[in-house]
Amino acid sequence: MNEPRVIVETGCRLHFGLFSLGKSPGRRFGGVGVMLAAPRLELHVSASMPFAVQGEQAARLEAAAAAFFQRHAI
Repeated sequence: MNEPRVIVETGCRLHFGLFSLGKSPGRRFGGVGVMLAAPRLELHVSASMPFAVQGEQAARLEAAAAAFFQRHAI
């Protein structure tokens, strides 16, 4: 049986900041950015016992997850 999982794949985006669009009604600020194909992120999330992290940034992600779990009493 296939376990439920979530897969997120994305490139990266460089943000160059927010800009004022003047005194026009409605939206008064806009952003400028560009999408890049690389570097990219591919994240697979599924239920696991015990909790496990794999990949190049495993130690960094595991520390972030531990902080999240502690903060939210999970």
